[in-house]
Amino acid sequence: MSDIIFLSDTTAPEPHMEKPFLFSKNHFKSFLKSSRNNKFDDHNIVQNLDDVKGKNYFVYYDCNQFYVGLKTILKSKETHYKTIVNDLKNNKCKLIIHNSDTTPSNYDEFDSKLYSLMDGLNINYENVIFILQELVLNDDTPNLKKLKFPIVFFNILSADILSDCHNHDLIKCLTPLFESSRYSYRDNYFISFNNNIKQHRIDLLSILVNNNIIDKGMTSWFAGQEPKDQGRDNMSWDEEVRKWIGYSKDLKVELTRQDWLNPIPHMNSYFNIITESNWGQHGYDEHTTQKIFFSEKTWKSIITYQPFILISTRYSLKKLKELGFKTFSPHINEDYDNLRTYEERIIFIESEINRICNMSKNDLDEWYWNMEEILRHNFNHFFNFVDSEFQKIEDILK
Repeated sequence: MSDIIFLSDTTAPEPHMEKPFLFSKNHFKSFLKSSRNNKFDDHNIVQNLDDVKGKNYFVYYDCNQFYVGLKTILKSKETHYKTIVNDLKNNKCKLIIHNSDTTPSNYDEFDSKLYSLMDGLNINYENVIFILQELVLNDDTPNLKKLKFPIVFFNILSADILSDCHNHDLIKCLTPLFESSRYSYRDNYFISFNNNIKQHRIDLLSILVNNNIIDKGMTSWFAGQEPKDQGRDNMSWDEEVRKWIGYSKDLKVELTRQDWLNPIPHMNSYFNIITESNWGQHGYDEHTTQKIFFSEKTWKSIITYQPFILISTRYSLKKLKELGFKTFSPHINEDYDNLRTYEERIIFIESEINRICNMSKNDLDEWYWNMEEILRHNFNHFFNFVDSEFQKIEDILK
């Protein structure tokens, strides 16, 4: 059993709380989406530093950006943070920084200020553990050693989706829905749900409109919002594309929450065109150590028995296979995954989308069911994958 202090910038604090936001075991389990099982029950979540005086303990800090989170702890003049820093220096404490979002930092090198901060306080790098969302290929894992800090990859968004399915009793419905769909044609060739305005989503919208196939799918664009609502009103669109901006066919905009899963659109479509959060922008494709990120969009497809085309960073499909999932070649030409630049990938993807959307409904239905073994494997493996993600956290806390 470990003593853990749980700090969070992203969990809403109760009104009476003052910084730092110290949370209970229920908050901790809720944050890790493990409240429906007994994971982490053996650990002691304490809310007062006095309760760990003279003991070895963990500080588990959930923050949006790991560099900012580390600075918050190490540079603060507040007494409780000073106590934590002193215990880090004396090897009585380990600080776990859980980065709850993607990070602008690349994995080739971290900001030198991080190292100056650690060295200036004479803190052992082994005492600060980063939990990050963005993965690397297995072959790139040795590159992480030069970053000095222990790094653990944990995809909390997969746990989000599984938790949401449990909370709404969807798990027991998904396989019967899938199996019953065998006996009729699905209404939509594809789905593609797009929330925040990003360049690759604009590019996809243009592809669907300009190739006259947008009406073959169920789509939403930018959460029903105008570009100015997301601070993107400086983007340019041609008129045919412009009229789709703010269109949302799949959700009630005022009730939007990204990790909710409505399985009906997925089960009524043959494939998903996923526009992941990162697509090769800002030099992603140029890094020696490629960062790869899977959001709720990918996990929703897997848990609803959907094949997909992934508009993302290079080698994303390769990484899914390293994680034990199967992808959809030869039914989908996935050579785009190996192309170096986003510009090359999107041209290839446009051709493949057109090929599939020009099938007859009968051929498309046969095409889909020829992937049944792959779809079943991915659905079943998803649960093992989420368990293995939780095990990473448990291993840290032992």
